[in-house]
Amino acid sequence: MSTPDATQPMSEAYFWDALEYRVSRELSSSHWPARLVRSSDGQDVRSYWCDGFIPDNFVRDSEGARITGVACMGGIPGQRATYQERWTFDLFLGEQIQSRDEIVWSDFLPAPDASDWLAIDVPAKALFISPLPASTAQAPSAV
Repeated sequence: MSTPDATQPMSEAYFWDALEYRVSRELSSSHWPARLVRSSDGQDVRSYWCDGFIPDNFVRDSEGARITGVACMGGIPGQRATYQERWTFDLFLGEQIQSRDEIVWSDFLPAPDASDWLAIDVPAKALFISPLPASTAQAPSAV
């Protein structure tokens, strides 16, 4: 993944590639609260990693705008190293965005030191990504 030219806006394709790596770093970090580190079957979620996103739909409803789709997840405990599962994801964009064409992609890539922007629901095989402040976009909490 090459770094975009600083004079050009971040492309959507670059955003999804960068988010893949950012999610993987976040999942492997040690700052997760103890109650979120283990899935319902006792497996440590810090072994999980993301191998890409397939964004499907732009949704605008009473919760605001979001993009939904498929996240390719690996590191599943009890599976071979190359095994991946298709999980769902929701990227929450807030109430200000009215259409996909309005998205400034760089605004939604979590900063390296940001926290509390990712929720993982292992039993449901779902990621909830809310890179905006809680007052702007609300992601459901998952355990």
